Amino acid sequence: MKRRRSIIIILCVAMLITVIAGCGEPTQWYDDGEDSEDSEQTAGGMDGFISMADLDFDAAFDAYPPDTIMIIAGDYPITWEELFYNIFDTLSYIESAYSILPNFFETTDDDTSFSELVIDYAVENALIFRGIQYGASLSDITLDDSTLELMEADFNSVVAMYGGEDTFLENLWEYNKIKNVALFRYLFSINYLADQTFNVLFGTYGSLLSDDDVAVLTADGGYLMAKHILRLISDDDSDTPRSEIEEILDQLNAYDGNDFDEFFDSLMLEHSEDPGLEPFPDGYLFQAGDMNPVFYDACLLLDIGDYSEVIEASYGYHIIYRIPINYDVVPASYGTINESDSLRSITAIEMYDELRDRWVGLLDIVYTDEFESLDLAAIFAA
Repeated sequence: MKRRRSIIIILCVAMLITVIAGCGEPTQWYDDGEDSEDSEQTAGGMDGFISMADLDFDAAFDAYPPDTIMIIAGDYPITWEELFYNIFDTLSYIESAYSILPNFFETTDDDTSFSELVIDYAVENALIFRGIQYGASLSDITLDDSTLELMEADFNSVVAMYGGEDTFLENLWEYNKIKNVALFRYLFSINYLADQTFNVLFGTYGSLLSDDDVAVLTADGGYLMAKHILRLISDDDSDTPRSEIEEILDQLNAYDGNDFDEFFDSLMLEHSEDPGLEPFPDGYLFQAGDMNPVFYDACLLLDIGDYSEVIEASYGYHIIYRIPINYDVVPASYGTINESDSLRSITAIEMYDELRDRWVGLLDIVYTDEFESLDLAAIFAA
């Protein structure tokens, strides 16, 4: 079982909730057809389901002293207070996905208890931070003075937003189950270290990756890119849209200039009724399944630099112009325009994820006796 993880680890300053961005859905531990209302809900491991509200986090936190070392990852210890934060974060994520939690005695298909699975995810999340630290150290990357100043200013803004340190700490426990501000500062700093490490190795938004690099790395994705001119079918069933698109095609066929791209763009901007033209002015970058099948199939038949005849779809008439892939364009499947979501940036992030996982794999992981004795069913039942 693997959750997809991204380089970006967001400490949400509004809610003080830390999440791993891009996580996939966790495995479902229960039968959709089962009526959860018929089950007894307790935190002590009885049959049925539980919720976050059923769990006494104050009592569970007291199971070990906060500074108890649970795991040693290379040169980096992971204490109980940090692991507890990650346990809480994992439980929060699962409940947000399913609105309920299985009890700690429930098992998955491979006979792993829910308690064990939550601990595994919590450890995995904690090791992400250590992997980033380790990887940065391998490349001698540290937070520079300007980043440290920005980080401190951001931290102070969070504290001020909550009306001071006392209120901040109250919310820190309420929303993250963190009591030690030093732990929050550490988690906060790793966001900046991850960003700086990524920028050094891959450039801002992956700018250090060449077009050839991205082309090779995304070759299996089957990406195509195209612009089009669309005339929508009118409600009165007239032939006007068809005649209009044919007139546009005649203009394209008659063009004998030396800048066809600019000419096509001018006709597209003047005549196309595509509602996606404004957010995708450079054309659509897409894979199979992203676009209407008629559009995709027609584009697939074109060579780069060619344009189609009139293509009829259920909603209108297209002239499709296949163009070379621009790796700084956002894939159509993302639906929004954000430079950080360009194909170049996405590719760099995936490379960073793989590199970070290798860094974690290089760490010598030692689990202490305290960790080996950890049983969520027991500490929450207590």
